[in-house]
Amino acid sequence: MGSFISFLENNTTLLLFLVIAIGYILAKIKIKGFSLGISSVLFVGLAFGSLSEKLIVPDAIFIIGLIFFIYTTGLQSGPGFFASFNRVGMGYNLLAVICLFITAAFVFILRNIIDLEPRILAGLYSGALTNTPAIASIVDSLKLAFSNLPESEMNMILGEPVAGFSIAYPFGVLGVIFAFQIFKFLFKINVEKESREIATELGLGGEELENRDIKVIQKEVIGKSIQEIFQTKPYSKFLVSRIKKNDQIQIVTGKTILEKDDIITVVGSYAKIEEYSPDFGVYVETTISSERGKLDYRRIFVSNKDVIGISIRDLNLREKFDATITRLKRGDSEIVPTQDTILLAGDRIRVVARKKDMENVTKFFGDS
Repeated sequence: MGSFISFLENNTTLLLFLVIAIGYILAKIKIKGFSLGISSVLFVGLAFGSLSEKLIVPDAIFIIGLIFFIYTTGLQSGPGFFASFNRVGMGYNLLAVICLFITAAFVFILRNIIDLEPRILAGLYSGALTNTPAIASIVDSLKLAFSNLPESEMNMILGEPVAGFSIAYPFGVLGVIFAFQIFKFLFKINVEKESREIATELGLGGEELENRDIKVIQKEVIGKSIQEIFQTKPYSKFLVSRIKKNDQIQIVTGKTILEKDDIITVVGSYAKIEEYSPDFGVYVETTISSERGKLDYRRIFVSNKDVIGISIRDLNLREKFDATITRLKRGDSEIVPTQDTILLAGDRIRVVARKKDMENVTKFFGDS
């Protein structure tokens, strides 16, 4: 064992990838629904670090890792940041602030009970909140404050907040998991259902989307416009995007009239398509998407500041380009947008438009 540790001490690159590999494998393990996820990598790192004080990676690796962590967190959370300031989101933001103050109060009480160094307390506070950027900031500040000290003394000082972080972090992760399970059991909470509802309300959630082609045969919708049909029933998370009428493929608008034997393309989750499709007709094997004709569709990245924060209705895509947005991917979730959906920076949208207009549509949204 000693020789293996010595080997790792002299091969920091191998140490780094070994920790990542073991952590990744452990992240895939679930026990009765429990999974540490990507936090497993940090736990493995803590375990290896406890074997020897010389098992460390260069500062450059630490900084690069922190940069990637913050950057990817921003990519995932950034698009929904402003959406979190609505009525529902503000309640959760307030709860987060309360948690910060409660944790700070516990640390202050602990300081009066146990005479610990402020540096250790700072690490405990960061670890309890599982705030990795905070511990990085603490270490960086200490390096600047004690830059004149010898390396041995510097390492001892830097080790204090890291030790506090290492002690508190597992409790910060596991404590939250156990608390959720306890409240879930006591209050009979369906976490999956409620998380989907909240995520959808914040514009961050949605089931995997698909599209189907349907032959219109139901007399209840024949001769009626899409707008009239959708006014008779709340077709939520369900969209009619294209129609094949007289061998011509067209973009569907609210004024589009459905006739017998028209072929329409609908977009939605599997459950919604199964629920609503019988109102229109029966499934057919032919796919309009493979017969694009004069139409085309493209995934576009929303980056133009002039469209960010604007609802789809106010973009007037029908009038400008005779185009429609059929899908919107925000973070890891894909949703069926409505006319009231507001576009955020980083959204990825699927747009259906005429081929000759597609380049102009792409420039309109940015795609950069």
